[in-house]
Amino acid sequence: MTYRWLRSFGLALCVAIAAGCGGPGGGEGDSGDGDAGTPPIDGGGEPDARAPSTCGDGTCDDGEDCPADCESGPECGDGTCDESEVDACAEDCPSCAGIADCDQCQECAVEGRCASALAACSANGECAALSRCLAGCSDEPCQQQCLADAPFEGRQLYGDFALCVLCESCQSACEATECPGAPACGDGACNGGETPETCAADCAPSTCGNGACDASESSATCPADCTACGDGVCGAGETPASCPADCAATCEDGGASCDACIECAVASVCEAAGLACVETPGCEALSNCVNACTTDACAQGCAAAAPPAAISVYVDFADCVLCDGCQTSCAVTDC
Repeated sequence: MTYRWLRSFGLALCVAIAAGCGGPGGGEGDSGDGDAGTPPIDGGGEPDARAPSTCGDGTCDDGEDCPADCESGPECGDGTCDESEVDACAEDCPSCAGIADCDQCQECAVEGRCASALAACSANGECAALSRCLAGCSDEPCQQQCLADAPFEGRQLYGDFALCVLCESCQSACEATECPGAPACGDGACNGGETPETCAADCAPSTCGNGACDASESSATCPADCTACGDGVCGAGETPASCPADCAATCEDGGASCDACIECAVASVCEAAGLACVETPGCEALSNCVNACTTDACAQGCAAAAPPAAISVYVDFADCVLCDGCQTSCAVTDC
């Protein structure tokens, strides 16, 4: 395993082993074994033959030096985050997810959930050497060389430690974008803060509002383009044949008045044309101007002052309402 993703973290990882950020372990050469040739101060050596040994009876007697009887397993609340307690004891292994500062989050992880991974790396000379090498780097080529020179076991242990700190504990706080399974541009999913501007490959530009219900849209994500049959609106793509619940066979049914018919058409069969007019600069103003007129000359003056594109869209909208929807009710003769 090469842990290529480690290189992207740069110097963000506060390497406790090399930089003294805290955590278990000691300096080089500090084995903790003491002088093997010196007997313990309490006399050590052979047990007193006058007192029979009780070591191994399952009871830790007063003064008894017996790991088999006196060393218990990890207990929740003892202040030490044992590997078996990571998900079972929040008191000893607190979550660091709510910490926004990268350095503070790393300190939380190193002292808690990742303490065992740190201890394993500290106890391995290859991992400790790799940690010191990376801590001395100031650029990516240097980090790559450290990883290339490190033996497999050292890379693996250091990778487990970094994975615990940066990916499992502090991915958000430290903006670790190359963790295994992290969102990446090009993975086919628009997530992790990606936008059409930052990752066009995953996030296609929105087409909501173009009057067509595209494959990526639905009535929930884009009601302007996609309406659901039964919602009371005869929207884009719906017709009296495809959705009679929303689209009346004709707005002129029952001898509707011109005003009632126009209101029906605007809200149903001509809704898409109306939205197109609202979204086209100058079209809505032209519509308001024409609606206020009482003569053809007035309407022609409104059209003369409107942009050509607005006139075209308005004509389509008016034809839909007055000719396709309400020709009889409004007594329109020039369709």
